[in-house]
Amino acid sequence: MRQVTLGKLDHLMTLGDALLNHSNPSVSPHDASGLILTFLREANYTPLATPLNSLDTWYRARFQAPDEVFKDHLSELLYRIRPPTDPGRVHQPGERIFYAGWNASTAFSEIDVQKNGNVWLSHVRPKASAQVLAVMIGSYEHYFRAGRLHYPSKAVSDHMAKFFSQSTSEEALHATLYADTVLAKLLRTPDNSKYHLTSAIARLLHSGEQLTTFLYPSVQAASAINIAVKDDTFDAAFEVLAVHRFEVQRNLGWGNLVTSSKQICHDFSIAGHINWFSQRRHITEFSMETGLRYSSEASAWSVPPTWKELKAAAAA
Repeated sequence: MRQVTLGKLDHLMTLGDALLNHSNPSVSPHDASGLILTFLREANYTPLATPLNSLDTWYRARFQAPDEVFKDHLSELLYRIRPPTDPGRVHQPGERIFYAGWNASTAFSEIDVQKNGNVWLSHVRPKASAQVLAVMIGSYEHYFRAGRLHYPSKAVSDHMAKFFSQSTSEEALHATLYADTVLAKLLRTPDNSKYHLTSAIARLLHSGEQLTTFLYPSVQAASAINIAVKDDTFDAAFEVLAVHRFEVQRNLGWGNLVTSSKQICHDFSIAGHINWFSQRRHITEFSMETGLRYSSEASAWSVPPTWKELKAAAAA
């Protein structure tokens, strides 16, 4: 190990503290990106990335109060058709993002679930024909503390083992770990006070021509991850396998729900209508390690070209 330059690490910590304590949500996206970029360059930080497994199911949860209209179209359950006007955790104003969790409990934990209501859970996965890359934030921090990854990837796991045991620069090890931890901590901020920074993180690291998604730590569920997918990437590279409706009987917090299964649908029209009375059912397998998995041959729904008109009308 080479000698650590403490002064350089001190400067990095000053930049990191400035981000963690930044409290001006009205800062422009350009200036927010500049703050993040300066920090990343000082740390010489490059996020890890891994291809998504096309067999992995991701879950999007939506709560429905008793007085809300029954959901019968996928446009009500995936990303917002009407573009948001404010920044979010991983989106800029005007960007449509599909947010989902690694498992059902993670998805449940991220929404405001109340008793005596319904929860809609959409099951989606990457298409087998698509090469989708996942940028991973918080993976160095999680591996450092737990000795494993949030998201299973042998290539990244091998890199981590080598990075922490055989790094030729102790300074680079500390700087990378610190930068990754700061980014993860910003993304885990429970309220919207850091959205001007976290949306800038996503914009800087979520770019490029390749189909790219963004994996980041769950805000509500310890050691869990969420995925953020731009609408164009979702339209091109993801498919919907099922929508499951649950009635909430008790919410014990942090995604721990007592529910009663009410309906499940594996059948959708080309336009996205949910055929609740269909008897089609897919065969699935489940384990705690891999979650729920569908056969690679299972029929699935993809966003049709007509949704371009639907989204254009909503944005007008």
